[in-house]
Amino acid sequence: MSTFNLEDIFTNLNITVQAKPSRLDPLSDLQRNNMRLDYSARYGKTSVPFMDFSKGDRRWLDFLIEELTMIADVYPADKIIMLGYSTAKRGTGGKQTWRQYVDGLYADKVLPRKDYSEAQLKHLPTLINELRAGKRLAGCGMLEFYNVSNGNTH
Repeated sequence: MSTFNLEDIFTNLNITVQAKPSRLDPLSDLQRNNMRLDYSARYGKTSVPFMDFSKGDRRWLDFLIEELTMIADVYPADKIIMLGYSTAKRGTGGKQTWRQYVDGLYADKVLPRKDYSEAQLKHLPTLINELRAGKRLAGCGMLEFYNVSNGNTH
């Protein structure tokens, strides 16, 4: 008689469970599940809102961006993706690569601990989706941002 645990059942049924971050290892979290980060929108002097995350979710997001800055250095298949043009435009309106996008987020937002805007982070799920075809995040789950005030998902 064989016994199954819940993980075996979900694996056999191809059910994807959406999870909250563990706050320790973002790439491993993405390998196991779809990840959802809740945020509340805060409007400043512009029409584009800033994203306020819980302390733990913000830390997880910062770790994710930091790891993405190094992913191309370790995996050649991921380097090809990171050197491709991103959907995000530079502040000047010109094209940039995914690597430049991630390096910019790291330098402008992670290191100085400044707030993220929706316009800046709306491209991160697209990058994660593209990295699913690479090596390190092959077949990983999706990343989504959930606005708790209006229920919109990015």
